[in-house]
Amino acid sequence: MEGPGGTVWLRVPENRGGAVDQAWPPDSDGRLFAQYLHALRQEYEKLGYTSVSSTLKARSIVDDALQQLAAAEEAPSYAAVGNMCRAALIALADEVYESHMLPQGKEAPKGDDAATKLKYAIRHYLAGSSETYTRAIETIAKGTWEMACAFLHRKNALREEAEICVEQTAILIEALARLALKEGSP
Repeated sequence: MEGPGGTVWLRVPENRGGAVDQAWPPDSDGRLFAQYLHALRQEYEKLGYTSVSSTLKARSIVDDALQQLAAAEEAPSYAAVGNMCRAALIALADEVYESHMLPQGKEAPKGDDAATKLKYAIRHYLAGSSETYTRAIETIAKGTWEMACAFLHRKNALREEAEICVEQTAILIEALARLALKEGSP
């Protein structure tokens, strides 16, 4: 929804199936964005999707990133949110990757090599899926990792970019937690 001056507002349904929506104007302190993510989670739950990542350390770090975002007022604080997203992705990789997922003849990923751990976990969890689909999910994971890493080094980081980084990190955590749960892990 476009507002005055070309600003874009987020629309979140107030009540599923109803005609009343609430517009969320851009906010300067991140609180409305945090409310938006909370409302989005609630809407998923109303539709029958329960969060499978609520016990993961990675989800806790994203929640901390949301608090950091709410308090952030300038570029270095926004970049710190990117660092928290990176930490959440490392935690996620550690939670969904297991050593038996390592392909034959490959060197084990080291410490915080989340991109490789996530790639191997995705390949494991999606074994039997089409190669195109598996590569697409790998691309999303790699892109989220690269975004978080690049964002934390930005000197002119913007709030909107921090919000996107947090949202994409949260989406990836939820998606991979679902894959892992389907198999019986985390």
